[in-house]
Amino acid sequence: MNDRQHRRIYIKAAVCISTEAGENLHGWIGDLSVGGVFMKTPDQLPEGTPCKVTLTLRDGNERTRLIVPGKIVRCTEEGIGVAFGEVSDEVQQALSELVVADPVAQAPTS
Repeated sequence: MNDRQHRRIYIKAAVCISTEAGENLHGWIGDLSVGGVFMKTPDQLPEGTPCKVTLTLRDGNERTRLIVPGKIVRCTEEGIGVAFGEVSDEVQQALSELVVADPVAQAPTS
């Protein structure tokens, strides 16, 4: 069963997950929503691990970095799912604009 609450987009963008223990995992976004991100990586982290997610998004020649607190909620052979924690209004707006602007974003399902 898929119980996602937010629209998801599929973009090619770099992502880094950093833990308080000093681990830094780098990969590519598998999908992104205002509520979290799935990072494609063969690496694993324990579910429940607090982390910071750095998303590097490109718009033409401009690069934007969003740093978002989160928690590991899923690990699979394909990658790591992170649920975002509380974010600033600016980051929330940037994520919302990105997801809403994508014409092929998948609506939540239950």
